[in-house]
Amino acid sequence: YFYGTRSNNLYPFTFDVPFDDVTLCKIGAEQLPESCLPIGMEIENHETKVVIMEPTPEIKHHLFAFSPSQKADESVVKSPIYGFCLVTEVDMERRTFSVLCPQNSLPSKILVYSEITHLDDQIKR
Repeated sequence: YFYGTRSNNLYPFTFDVPFDDVTLCKIGAEQLPESCLPIGMEIENHETKVVIMEPTPEIKHHLFAFSPSQKADESVVKSPIYGFCLVTEVDMERRTFSVLCPQNSLPSKILVYSEITHLDDQIKR
């Protein structure tokens, strides 16, 4: 995806993204036990719930999808995606993370977390 094929090479970009410039979210949340809910309240569908994430070092090497949604809400689940980026570094002091991306800038401010990880041995900074 990032580098193309042997016959058609692609050259992705690597750049830093300030935490405050994007919203990270994931789809799916832990299901609450019925015993934790008020009487008469029904359990939400936890599998498609959109949850805001804070950037942490644990997002390193994870793929994120670009959502065309304007907000990290239920519209993220129903929207197509623009593509993917890979988080290659997380700098908590500077409050930035580095991405490997086919474009030279992010096409969206909403990034959707994926459990898919990738260790990129071709990155040259």
